[in-house]
Formats: sequence, structure tokens, C-alpha cells
Amino acid sequence: MLLPAFLHGKHRDVKAACRRQVTQLKRGASWQDLTGDLIDTADHPGLLVVDGPSVLLGGQPHFHLFAMVNAIQDAIPQRLPPDIHPTLFEPAIHTVWGFLGMLGWQSLIFLRSDHHQQRLLHLAVRWWPSIVAEGDRYSAGIDPGEPLWELPTKLHYCLLHQGLPEELDRQPVPEGGIAELVAMTRASLPPTPEQLH
Repeated sequence: MLLPAFLHGKHRDVKAACRRQVTQLKRGASWQDLTGDLIDTADHPGLLVVDGPSVLLGGQPHFHLFAMVNAIQDAIPQRLPPDIHPTLFEPAIHTVWGFLGMLGWQSLIFLRSDHHQQRLLHLAVRWWPSIVAEGDRYSAGIDPGEPLWELPTKLHYCLLHQGLPEELDRQPVPEGGIAELVAMTRASLPPTPEQLH
């Protein structure tokens, strides 16, 4: 998986880098402008951390996927306008790093509407093969890593709020993948090609 280089490292360094990215947003940069240099997760150590920060992960380098959303939240309303969430949401989930960044607890403000919950589920179908390929490398703040599905993320929140039966949310992902689960929710209408790309 290719992720922005600024998301990898010790949390304090990634946090500082994300604050600099917030400055770019304030100056009118788009989400795509923030991506910068991409690095391959296969070539870099550490977990893919979707929620945090966590003292339990120590000072080791990881991919802090939650950090950009946290930095955006910390910048409102002093540096970014309170109504920036709808503007950023769609461009963010069209990148795998933005999608994964929306799965932590701080992203709840982005996911209050049914439309945003459904859009997150539509893009989950798109990104699922890349996500699953990383295996047991995801973390919500503890070590060792786990498959993403095993973590208490906003993916489960959106599935349940869009009507997935709770007993299915507690089971392993079926053979049909995340698409099979999304098809059981109110997000089941197939998105248009323009919505997926």
C-alpha cells in the first residue's frame, strides 16, 4: 500500500507534519495537494494505526493514519472554519490514506449524516482489497497488530447505523468481502463510477 511519507514515523513527528499540512489547507490546498511523496508500507516498519495517539505504542515508527483528522479537528475553529468537514470528506475518502484516517474516533463529526456514512461504505468496497492485503498490521493503539475488521473502527459504526444486523457485524467478513455486508445496508444502492473514482 502506498501512503504519504509524512504519516510515517514517531507520533510527535507525524503530529508536527500534520500541523504543517493544516497550514496548507488554510492556504487553499486540496486534499490531493497534501499527499506529497508516497512510500510503500512493505518497505517501512511499524503498524497502520487507525486510532490514537497511544502511549502503548511507545516511540517506535508507525503509520499514524489518524493523525491528519486529529490535526484538522485541533485546528477548528482557530485555523480552519467549522464548516470544513463536508468540503474535505469526499476528497479524503477517495484516497486510501484519507479513508483509513476516517476510521478513528475523532472522525465522528465527518460521519454524522447518512450520506457520509453511505459514502464511506461505498469507498470501503473500493479499498477493501488493499486493506486486506496488509493483514494483521492494523492497530487502534495497542501492539500487536490485527486485521482491520477486528478493530472497533467507524467502519463498524457506519455499517450498524446503515442497518447491518448486529450479529453479522460480530462475525468474520463473509466470502463476498465487505461488499456483501454493505449490500445488506441502506448503502446498498450501487454507486456510480463517478462516485467510486
